[in-house]
Amino acid sequence: MTSGPAPSPRTLRIDRVRVPFRQPFRTARGDWEARESWIVRVQFEDGAERAGEVPVPFGGMPEAAPSDAALEAAVADAVATASCPVAGPAADVGVNATIEAAGADRLAAAAVRAVGEGFRTLKVKVGGEASSAELVERVRAVRDAVGPATRVRLDANGAWDEVTAIERLRAVAPLDLELVEQPVEPGDAEALARVRRAGGVPVAADEGVSSLADAERLLLAGAVDALVVKPSRVGGWRGASRIGELALSAGVPVVVSTMFETGIGLGVAACAAARLAAITPPGVPQLDHGLATADLLLDDLAVGLPRPEGGRLRALAAVPDADAIERYRVAAPIVRELGA
Repeated sequence: MTSGPAPSPRTLRIDRVRVPFRQPFRTARGDWEARESWIVRVQFEDGAERAGEVPVPFGGMPEAAPSDAALEAAVADAVATASCPVAGPAADVGVNATIEAAGADRLAAAAVRAVGEGFRTLKVKVGGEASSAELVERVRAVRDAVGPATRVRLDANGAWDEVTAIERLRAVAPLDLELVEQPVEPGDAEALARVRRAGGVPVAADEGVSSLADAERLLLAGAVDALVVKPSRVGGWRGASRIGELALSAGVPVVVSTMFETGIGLGVAACAAARLAAITPPGVPQLDHGLATADLLLDDLAVGLPRPEGGRLRALAAVPDADAIERYRVAAPIVRELGA
């Protein structure tokens, strides 16, 4: 705990950056080549600087500046993470390795590398397969490579229609999957519920969780076995906390994940995951989080950002690297003076 009043924010600086992936990252929705974001730095009267991040949607048209709501959330993130790292057992959280869509041999090799690095949960990007047989071949290659002790989950990014999703999940159900994220397009909780009942694999919503109201609809429909919550999509730290608390109160576990943000957004998400871990009721599983993504980008834009060790990640707010932000800046900065 800290004593005395918190320092007042003095200056707000917004930089739009474009950080390339080390190599294009393949998903069912295409190859992602770079992460574009607005980095929002808040400078305080005492000289401290904290930051939040507003990612530009992949494939979207970037605006000249983030919306007022997104900006408010980023500023709130910068202030809220002052209390991070979290003390106690929640100070570090379990994380999954993320493996891009590929053929069976490449998936198996990537899975073996990830397990060798200490990951206990693998998330495999799927959805672009031409048939259920091709999907089974790829998932079986991963399962055979890592054995039964490693948890395997799939992420289809909403690539399948309802009929295809049920067919695909029934085909891979014997391969002992932890869950599949967003097997169908977001927006239809009842369709996701039918897939959950008929597919034989636990189901999580990801793109379908963009607000507290979305989460309420999914839980009411009995559509999910878990919720994937991305702070940058749901209004930052505060939005993720509200949704997480709702899900946990209903006995539904929460996975905190990113939209492949830089280390700034990753630090916020890790702190949110640690807070939710600290309040998870007994009996509700603590699933590994989608936070081991910093090394997919050429630079994390942060100073001393923790890396996963043994499948766990230290929850620590990122300190922005001003020089790195300047190197990847793609537009003139926006600077605002705050307060009187």
